[in-house]
Amino acid sequence: MTRCLALLAALLAAPLAFADALALVQAQPTPPQSEVKLSNGETLKGEVTKQDANGIVLKHPVLGDIALRPDQFTEVKAIAPPAPASPWKSYVNASVSGVQSTNDTLDVRLAGGTLYKEDGWLFQVDAQWYYRSNNGEAQDNNALATQILERDLGESRWTIFEKAQFEYDEFQSWKQRYSIFGGVGYRLYTEKPLELTPRIGFGATREEGTSDRWYPSFLASFEGLWTINDEQRVKFGGQYVPDVANFQEFYFINVYADFIWDIPNTDNLSFIAGVRDEYNSSATDGTAKNELRYYAGIQFNF
Repeated sequence: MTRCLALLAALLAAPLAFADALALVQAQPTPPQSEVKLSNGETLKGEVTKQDANGIVLKHPVLGDIALRPDQFTEVKAIAPPAPASPWKSYVNASVSGVQSTNDTLDVRLAGGTLYKEDGWLFQVDAQWYYRSNNGEAQDNNALATQILERDLGESRWTIFEKAQFEYDEFQSWKQRYSIFGGVGYRLYTEKPLELTPRIGFGATREEGTSDRWYPSFLASFEGLWTINDEQRVKFGGQYVPDVANFQEFYFINVYADFIWDIPNTDNLSFIAGVRDEYNSSATDGTAKNELRYYAGIQFNF
């Protein structure tokens, strides 16, 4: 358990190093804007390019340069520029339930992630940990962490990406699985209400506890966001990863869907309910080939 928590913390800290390393071309700042109240009660907004005892010159976006004498206006007030939207979006969520009775049970799910998106770059890290015990004995102990770095190819909808993934499962025959891929994606839908990006690529996977070797892998995946309204949305995705040399016998599939509802009258809190299903063809020794997990909890967005 300690190893899983340490892994999640390390992966969620990775975006800080990425932020220091990534060089971005910043847009030129817009000129400071002012609001001028005229003597007749009307207001004009624009850039004050000159101000002295003879009045002011206001550069209006439509009317151009307007010279105003002191008797033609009563007040000049600077307009604070809006704070630029941060390209970073992060979240943490948790759900805990338990029963103390004839049988003592405990169910825990912790998750978190960070998304960076600007100037054609996308960097995303997501991690989640599930733990369930009955009378002090673990029945489920699973951690999954995924990292994606993606770059848009100019003005086209095509992208190139790199993806790395780690999964730990105490109750699977393979125990730990590592994967890394590279490939291309396509922005199939880019506007609300539906955003959808399928990706295909090739790479390698290693499962410790079964094959204990790196084998060539194919990746077919998708990620999407369905915006229902300003407060409700559904994140969803999935992947199919087979052994290139043995498509039919050696593969795994992951799919998930999260419903997120921003709680009214709060700035950063959301309710989240979701489901994640995983199928492992390589599960042996009586371990489950299909694992379905579902959850509900509170998410903090920042």
